[in-house]
Amino acid sequence: MFLVFLYFIFLHFLHPDCDIAVHQKYILWFNEGKIPLMGHFLFFVTVSIFTFFFQNINTITFVSCLVLSFMIISKRRITEKLISTINDHDQSFSKYYFGISVLPIFMTNMPTHPPFRGLWPPITWINSTTIAVLPFCILLFYYSYLYAEILNVKQILFLLALSLIIILIKPSYLMNFVLSYPLYMLILIKNKQVTSKGFLLSFMIGVMLLLQFIYIYFFIKSDLIQYQNVRTIIAPFSAWNRISSNIPLSALSWFLLPVIILIFYNKDLLNKKMYVFSPLNFIFSLVFFILMEQVAKSSNSVLGAVEFLWQLIISLYILSIVSIAYFINSIKKMDIGR
Repeated sequence: MFLVFLYFIFLHFLHPDCDIAVHQKYILWFNEGKIPLMGHFLFFVTVSIFTFFFQNINTITFVSCLVLSFMIISKRRITEKLISTINDHDQSFSKYYFGISVLPIFMTNMPTHPPFRGLWPPITWINSTTIAVLPFCILLFYYSYLYAEILNVKQILFLLALSLIIILIKPSYLMNFVLSYPLYMLILIKNKQVTSKGFLLSFMIGVMLLLQFIYIYFFIKSDLIQYQNVRTIIAPFSAWNRISSNIPLSALSWFLLPVIILIFYNKDLLNKKMYVFSPLNFIFSLVFFILMEQVAKSSNSVLGAVEFLWQLIISLYILSIVSIAYFINSIKKMDIGR
C-alpha cells in the first residue's frame, strides 16, 4: 500500500491537471463552503471527514492519496478473490493472481491524463471516483450473479445497499447494470418469480439514479460547478473521436485480450453463466460510450470530460478479469486431462 501511496503522491506533482488533482480542489472548495454537496459525494466527503474539514490542500492531498491507495488494494484483493472463486479456490495458479490483478490494462492507473489522442486505451486515465467505486462494482457484479437464482428480500436489500454506495461515489456503472442484469436473468434464469425480483431490483436502482439525476441537474447551483449548463445528446462516436486518433486501432488495443480469449475458448465460455453476464455488462457500456455525448447548453460545444467513458472502463475491467479467470480454468482442465 505504501508504494501505491507514493505513486499517487508523485502523480499529483507530475500531473497537476489530472482528475485526482481536480477532485482535491473540489474537496477544498467543499471544506471552504464554496460548493454544495455534490450528487456523487461519498469519496469527497470521506476525504473531508478524515481531514477534519481542514482547508489545506496539502492535507487533502495526503489523505486523498491514502484513501485511493486503500481502494486500489481493495480492488486487488477482490479481484484475486473473484479469480479464485471461478477456479474453485484451486491454489495451483494462485501465484499468478497478483500479477493479473495489477497489470496496467486492468486499471493500475498509469500516469496519463486527458485530453490525449493516442491509441492507448483510456483505461489508464486517472480519476479518483472511478478508482474508489471499482471495488464496489466488482462486488455488485459478483453478488448479483451469485444471487440470481435464489434472489430473496435480504439479498435484494444487500444489492440495493451496494448500489447506493456506487451511486454516491460514481453512478456510471449502474447505467449498464440496470439493463444487463434483467436481460441476463431473462435469458438464463428459468424461475419466473426470481426473474421478476431481478427486474424489480433493476427498477429500484433506476429510480435511485433518477433521483440523483434530478438533484444534480435541478438543485445544485454553484458558479464553480455548473451542471445546469450541461445537456446530453446522441452523437455516435463523438466522445471516442475526442480521445483517440484512430477508432479501429484503439478498439483493438482496448478489447483484444477478451476477444482473443472468447475466440479460442468460446465453447467453454458460453456455457458459463458468469461469463455470459460480463459481456452483457460490457456491451451496454460500450453502446452508451459510442452514442452519448455531453455538450454545453449555451454554446452547444462538447465538454472537456468524456462522462460516458467510466462505465466502459469498469465493465471492461470486469470482462477482462472474468475472461482471464476462465482461461486459467481451461488451462488447468487441459493439464488435468493430460
